[in-house]
Amino acid sequence: MILEGDAAWLLPAASLHWSETARYWHKEFGDLQATHELDELKDLLAERMPEGVPIEEFLDRSRAGKGSLGRPRAVALGEWRGGPVAREGKRALPSAAVWHAGGDAQGDATLEYRMILAAAYRSPDPCLHLTTDWVIRRLSPENHKIAIDQIRGHVEAEALLRWMGWEVANIHRGQASRHDLEDWLAALPPGWLYDCATIMAEAMRADWQAYR
Repeated sequence: MILEGDAAWLLPAASLHWSETARYWHKEFGDLQATHELDELKDLLAERMPEGVPIEEFLDRSRAGKGSLGRPRAVALGEWRGGPVAREGKRALPSAAVWHAGGDAQGDATLEYRMILAAAYRSPDPCLHLTTDWVIRRLSPENHKIAIDQIRGHVEAEALLRWMGWEVANIHRGQASRHDLEDWLAALPPGWLYDCATIMAEAMRADWQAYR
């Protein structure tokens, strides 16, 4: 969405303050160690850097994130026109639904991801690149997730959640017609979303207690 006009209220949460931007590069990459493995990934990242920008540092980032924690992951850093630039790659895995359905969990890890992106009703991310095994993306202070503490007390938090749902719907519209989705939702029992969220929350708490 364009963060102007009716959507200008989202700017404070979506854009980091300049003081946070100045700290971003050290906070994200300052403590990472160089890696001399993942040569295939390094070559892929070199191809996705801005033209003429060499990789100055190739750092292990396998401990970053939550859902991809421990997965092979690295970031390439360079300098472009006087400022830092970063491209990250992480090993992709097929959806757990493939494994659950008895499918080939060793196949093309990003096939469904590519199909969804190709069919989604949205503007594509020019810096997102998928191979059979890797997800390549740009990292910068301008490319970040909106954290909970950024929307806490936000007067338009409800609107933000509604827009997030709208975006999810944009993605699924590429896979089915509007009427197919409406029929599927209408067939669900009353209270299904609350019940599913409750079950998931309980499962997450149990996993967390087991982990601790």
